[in-house]
Amino acid sequence: MSKKLIPCLLYIGLILTPIFGFQEFLKVCNVFSGLVNSEVEIIIKSIKDFLLVIIFLLFLKDVLSGYKLVNNLLVWLMIAIIFVSFFITSLDGKPFLAIIGLRSFSPFLMIFIAYNYLDMDMIGKIVKILSFVLVLGFCAAFAHAFLGYPIEGTTYFGLAARPFGIFFHPWSFATFICFVLCFRVGFDISLYKRATKGSLILIVLSTLFIFLAGSGTGLLTLSVFFISYFFFFCRLRPYIKAVVMPILLLIPLFAFANLQLLTGRSNIYISVKTRIDILVDFINSAGIKEIAIGKGLGIGSNAAVTFLRLNPVGLKGANMLFTSDSLYTSLIAQVGIFFVIIFILFNVFLFITAAQSKYQGANAIALFVIPVAMVASLGNSLIEFFPVNWLLFIVYGLVLRKQPGLLTRQGVVSESQDSSVTGYRKRTYEHSFCIAILG
Repeated sequence: MSKKLIPCLLYIGLILTPIFGFQEFLKVCNVFSGLVNSEVEIIIKSIKDFLLVIIFLLFLKDVLSGYKLVNNLLVWLMIAIIFVSFFITSLDGKPFLAIIGLRSFSPFLMIFIAYNYLDMDMIGKIVKILSFVLVLGFCAAFAHAFLGYPIEGTTYFGLAARPFGIFFHPWSFATFICFVLCFRVGFDISLYKRATKGSLILIVLSTLFIFLAGSGTGLLTLSVFFISYFFFFCRLRPYIKAVVMPILLLIPLFAFANLQLLTGRSNIYISVKTRIDILVDFINSAGIKEIAIGKGLGIGSNAAVTFLRLNPVGLKGANMLFTSDSLYTSLIAQVGIFFVIIFILFNVFLFITAAQSKYQGANAIALFVIPVAMVASLGNSLIEFFPVNWLLFIVYGLVLRKQPGLLTRQGVVSESQDSSVTGYRKRTYEHSFCIAILG
């Protein structure tokens, strides 16, 4: 039962993505203001937590029945550090803060879910869902530009600047766009070694909306996406790649140096400086022990800051909370620098593993997702941003699975079967995307 139910719950969570940011959309468009309140927002956003709890219980039942667990030392080291920090924070008299912090690390469960329950057929369904959600996001951002309140000012045409639609900030919209691109293009490549026409259309639209969002993080991650595509999957002669690749590696540096021009935001470097200042302030205020193992689970998490805003007197340790605005700062504050080092090594290990067999399973997706995630994490706490956090850890689990060929519910598809399966999926997949685009 779990084999079918867990993927279905995963699909439901991803399909419901638009409703988690719908209140923000109503706010900026100033419509149905009576539906916008903190209580409704908490209820709506707790749906994904409820789904995650059910998934965990089903998975736990299967583990007790003999299901395999991930056999990777780095994964278990990270989990051990998280729970040690949880118990230390709880024993320090801040159990509720520890629970909030543990919630922010709950996407780690997706490593085990992907490892045991997901195959490439299911990833194809996830890609269709993400494509549909992204089209809704484009429509909402378009409506935001024309109808929304100009929170970030106006454009030359009098429209609301930096539209973000059903997401809560331009950077979150841009990051989601990049992740969908990674999944869509990576899935195409894993099946038929190239990006389809539907993917190329999506790339053009995504680039346009990332520029409209004016997100520096989005532009940097988009440049990393294009570099990954060129380096791993663009079919050029080796000597041409050797000449062009150093130039392409300068693109993120060029984009960073010209963020004011590219985003139209004269104050964008203030945002960059603020993130650096937050990290420096934390290091200056912490001792060697706190830098090594963190100040406590939940400290530096966005969830704890949000709860504090709703209930200023209901959270012990509130004086230590801060908005990190970076995954790395958040991790150092919660679980220490050793965890960050292990996390980075884990990503490098998976990236190298995927690169060794780039057309196997979901490895093509991983070669896009991992570098994009590492760059995006500089500007936001990625593990707390749904659905990107689920998607990232799903990719981790799929790479750890290490199965050759196309993964299906029946097992591994042989090379002779590969072309027929690919042809079928290509037709159904491209048709479904056209339906999503055209409605």
